[in-house]
Amino acid sequence: MKRQRIGFILSLAVCSLMGTVMAADKPLDVRDLMTASQFHQTGLDTLNPEQLAAFNAWLADYGHPAAAPAAATKPAPAATTHADAGFGAEMVSAGARDEPDRIETRVVGTFTGWKGGTVFTFENGQTWVQSGPGDFETRLDNPTVVIKRLTFGYLLTLPGQGATVFVKRVH
Repeated sequence: MKRQRIGFILSLAVCSLMGTVMAADKPLDVRDLMTASQFHQTGLDTLNPEQLAAFNAWLADYGHPAAAPAAATKPAPAATTHADAGFGAEMVSAGARDEPDRIETRVVGTFTGWKGGTVFTFENGQTWVQSGPGDFETRLDNPTVVIKRLTFGYLLTLPGQGATVFVKRVH
């Protein structure tokens, strides 16, 4: 059980950190990357302050080897424009390897959440479909979403809601 928890925590950390851009003046804290419920479910709430600080330090350094100081000076992503229309295009066809790390767009119309295979239509003209498990219920009009490119797929985040789901682009 403990080995499964550690594996889950590491997987969660990788999913949360990959593609996440944090402000340079604010230290990374795992509690900013997950909901209170997720923090409790993973068992991270059982860590003492020193253990939590050590985990946050590891999380901040993950994927940033010491031999790559340029990563620390990487500029924040620019605001999304129509030039980002190729984002996720390799899922539709071959190509688009020089896409941005993330895009921000809005859902068209009333958004009620997702529940397995949900199709998302965005104001930028793209269509994505839920590719990971999970469900989330809400009711929002034209909410903003952020889609981040990770090493192993794309993660849709609903800012301010603490909700994320893996997606893939279909158009």
